Amino acid sequence: MMNSQLQSNEALMKKMDAQKLLEDRLEISNHRLIEDVKMLNNTQKQIAKANVPAPKVPNGFFQRLLGK
Repeated sequence: MMNSQLQSNEALMKKMDAQKLLEDRLEISNHRLIEDVKMLNNTQKQIAKANVPAPKVPNGFFQRLLGK
């Protein structure tokens, strides 16, 4: 009885450790995603401030095909 209870407790502790590790990884992933979104937003703002016109693309196959 005592041995099975000990094994059960050890198995539960392993599951809890695995859950904690997963939560830590998810938190790190979320933090990285948030930082990436902030960086993209800043880049978009800088591009908007630069107000550089898009380069003129010569008419290619699809433009000629569509008559544009």
